[in-house]
Amino acid sequence: MPTSNDNAERMHELLSCNSDRSPNHHCILKLSPKEETDPAALTQEKLMQLFNKFFSAEANLAIVYFCGHGQETVSGGCMVTQNNTTANPGVPFAYLLSLAEDALRDGRIHEVILIIDCCYSGDIGNISLFGKKRAYIPKGLSILTSSASNELSYYTKDSTIFTHHLIDGLEGGAADLLGEITVISLYSYVNKMLSTLQHQTPYLKTYSSSLNPIRKNNPRISIDNLRRIVELFPNKEKHQLNPKYEDSIPGFDPVLVELFKIMQEFNRQGLVKPDGEDHMYYAAINNKSCSLTDEGEFYWELVDRGRI
Repeated sequence: MPTSNDNAERMHELLSCNSDRSPNHHCILKLSPKEETDPAALTQEKLMQLFNKFFSAEANLAIVYFCGHGQETVSGGCMVTQNNTTANPGVPFAYLLSLAEDALRDGRIHEVILIIDCCYSGDIGNISLFGKKRAYIPKGLSILTSSASNELSYYTKDSTIFTHHLIDGLEGGAADLLGEITVISLYSYVNKMLSTLQHQTPYLKTYSSSLNPIRKNNPRISIDNLRRIVELFPNKEKHQLNPKYEDSIPGFDPVLVELFKIMQEFNRQGLVKPDGEDHMYYAAINNKSCSLTDEGEFYWELVDRGRI
């Protein structure tokens, strides 16, 4: 199995800064030494102490990423520690969940994200009720796991499969138009990448009305151009085109051509659609119009309200 330390180091690097190298989260990296007899070994006691200290702090957003071994027990799943025994394999998922719940309830932390990459990780957030497993999520908590409660989490020679796609998502694959990545967009990306696997299913459990970005990447569209959407589509109305917008047509207007390039960029990003034609080019040369898509109207509202 690849060392989970490699995964943790890369995740630490990505979460510590945004793609433009601006500071992001203040991250604490804890790695397991190779030898279980090493004094620095992450024992059950040490990992519990780390979690207790972590959740005693105040924060708007707190993220826990764990990559290692997981194990089923009669009382629920757990994260295996280096001093594991058959009777006491490590830190129960329920222990981590209780710390997160206390921090959210007391208001010390406003949002918590748990990203757990280990076998049986989907068990976190489950409770037994009348003999059946039920999800229990306190308000403000999101849990992203590498597998279901009864599944193993697989790996390649270089990385776990789940974290491999997590990293791709954080590097930009899961970013929205503005370059922002939330736990939902990250789950959507990873779930799509893992959809061909038959025996590993990532899970997202969340109870939150607002989600802070996990990381910011470069926007897929120029912000200055995006702000012009309210100018080009006043009151969200259609924009009438004509052949002068297309620079391949004799008699084109250079000013209109520049506006058309911006609208074509909107079209490529799914914000604008040609009316009655399959392509913006034909809408222009055939004197048709173009209009905002539903997503275009969403970003129009954000610009109009001064949120972009």
